[in-house]
Amino acid sequence: MEAAAIEEMFRLEDHHWWFVGKRLLLDALLAADGPPPGGRILDVGCGTGAVLAGLRGRGRPVGIDRSADSLALCRRRGLAALARADASRLPFRPATFDTVLLLDSLEHVEDELALLAEVRRLLTPAGRLVVSVPAFAFLWSAHDEVLHHLRRYTATGPRAVLERSGLAVRRLTYTNIFAFPPALAVRGLLPLLGVRRREGTDFRTHARSTNALLLAPDRVSKEFGLLLGVSILTDALLMRMTLVPALLTVLKERSWAIPVWFEKLLPRITIESPGERKPRGEAPPRSAPADVPTR
Repeated sequence: MEAAAIEEMFRLEDHHWWFVGKRLLLDALLAADGPPPGGRILDVGCGTGAVLAGLRGRGRPVGIDRSADSLALCRRRGLAALARADASRLPFRPATFDTVLLLDSLEHVEDELALLAEVRRLLTPAGRLVVSVPAFAFLWSAHDEVLHHLRRYTATGPRAVLERSGLAVRRLTYTNIFAFPPALAVRGLLPLLGVRRREGTDFRTHARSTNALLLAPDRVSKEFGLLLGVSILTDALLMRMTLVPALLTVLKERSWAIPVWFEKLLPRITIESPGERKPRGEAPPRSAPADVPTR
């Protein structure tokens, strides 16, 4: 992510509807089935720390990011449990975290499966992963390029990569539905008409009424799945992978067409999760938090 975008995020994320809405949805998920008291939470790609700061009442949150600028802004919020590392080599021991967050992080990495393998390694046996990603490739714009995105997704994308990684999806919904029409117009239609957009991200400072309007669907999607939006939110479990979904994943990878109604009729036969990988022997970065077990 470019330095100007990091500074912009720090200025806006305490009040901008997009950032506030993401935290509202996350809070609803964790309130319903969050980590145990005192449980450890890892925010991978914690950015400038607004999500991490809001987690302090829910357990022992730890933030990790590869950007020194982002971590410096986290410290300005009074956050100390921070580590600087690449997401593909997370400097912690297996089964360290009860909850792992990948909030707008998965789209930044080349190898999604390698990152999710690291997440599986770090989750406790009953651990939980929460993922958010940007939606729809046709909404690709300069906004994505400034933020160094590599891809945008439809709902089938996160589900497929999570299941291939041995994680069972519990809930998946589009979010930010009220932002979808203007995003489609600005990012899709105006360029076709030759209208040039300003450089940088699409984040703007809005009036309170506009913020409230754009936040309304996030409150709805706590209970109801949305069919459209500019983002996707999902959560998954480590120990809920079952035999039938695993077989269906294999069949789909071989281009077999499996009707949705057929999948719903099949029984769920639970099997044990594969054993965790043995930790590698590399020394952790010096910036790893002192109270979290490292490799």
